[in-house]
Amino acid sequence: MDLQEKEVFYDRVAQALGMTHDFRKPNRRRTRWNNRKLGNGRFPGFGLVRVHGDIISVISRQGSRVFGDPDAAIAWIGGLPKVPLGE
Repeated sequence: MDLQEKEVFYDRVAQALGMTHDFRKPNRRRTRWNNRKLGNGRFPGFGLVRVHGDIISVISRQGSRVFGDPDAAIAWIGGLPKVPLGE
């Protein structure tokens, strides 16, 4: 996935979870000082969704899975029961 596709994917995940997601473009050159902010794919109360090339890993409180298709990942995320934060 390219950068624009990743941004659209993370927005779709946020919609499936009923949350918002602020996409951050990666720094072109990482140094000790410019890489201090957390990356993309963090959804508080749900877990972490990461895109590595064509592979999507979902790590959540309800289980973890790896997908090769973005639509399958979003369908699985959208089908999970909503667990309130703090439980």
